[in-house]
Amino acid sequence: MRLNYYTPPGQSARAVHHLRPEQTAAHNGSSAVAERKSAVTFAGNVLFYLAISLCVIGALMWRGGEGGSFFGYRVFNVESGSMQREIPIGSLVLVKQAVAADIAVGTDITFLRGDGKPATHRVVEILPDDAADGSPGYRTKGLENPMADRETVYLGNIIGVVQTHVPRLGEVLMFVKEHLPMLGLLFGGLLLLSFSLQLLFHNSQPKTKD
Repeated sequence: MRLNYYTPPGQSARAVHHLRPEQTAAHNGSSAVAERKSAVTFAGNVLFYLAISLCVIGALMWRGGEGGSFFGYRVFNVESGSMQREIPIGSLVLVKQAVAADIAVGTDITFLRGDGKPATHRVVEILPDDAADGSPGYRTKGLENPMADRETVYLGNIIGVVQTHVPRLGEVLMFVKEHLPMLGLLFGGLLLLSFSLQLLFHNSQPKTKD
């Protein structure tokens, strides 16, 4: 079978034949550059958002734990198994400040015990007007404990109502908090590496001429 190639006016078939490999090479080169750019951009974004996420988590743990409230929320690491059935040891517990109307039988609350340490237990009974100021008292119980807590909990001792928990994350955040200076340097290095990769790739791209 004989094939005839279309030749634009003023250009020979030989010239067209020599042009095709160059066009293919240019196309392949552009594809390789685009793939490298996509890979570098993806890696840089991963490093950037990883660093930002860890910084935010560290800040939340630092400010929202024992250090104080973070927009009304606090976080705690579960260190005992009294609520193991639903909140395992090592979980991160997110607690929100609450008023009496937010607390009912069956609500999990975080409160300060008589020794000043925080605990997270479930409300099993409400004692109306039990406090000296007429506010209610709360009987609490750890799900794994055979009996309810001896101490009655009052509003002044309640840190907040449990909003959610994430297994194992509490252990991670405690590690972050204990190694904050070292991790701060690591996060800064990740951010610098992210920007450096993107800047290096941007400067290495071939310049096009008009």
